[in-house]
Amino acid sequence: MMGKIGIIGGGNMANVLIKGMESLGIKDIFVSEPREVRRHYLKQHHGIQTTDSNKEIVSSCSIIILAVKPQDMKAVLDEIGGSVTEEKTVV
Repeated sequence: MMGKIGIIGGGNMANVLIKGMESLGIKDIFVSEPREVRRHYLKQHHGIQTTDSNKEIVSSCSIIILAVKPQDMKAVLDEIGGSVTEEKTVV
């Protein structure tokens, strides 16, 4: 059984990933996104759980997908690095 999937970043890349997962019947998806308007959009269109905390994604999910722009990647990795354990899969 697959654990909860967390996506860090709620932009266009995440939206495409969510649609693909939904088409496969995957429903346990949790997304972190700093923009409240985007979190609202994702909740309304996909019925998924959202947060503004990347660390909450890491602590709650067994699979973590980084869907952030290249220029934001270092900051995200610096933020979550101390929270990622061996039990987590990061893509």
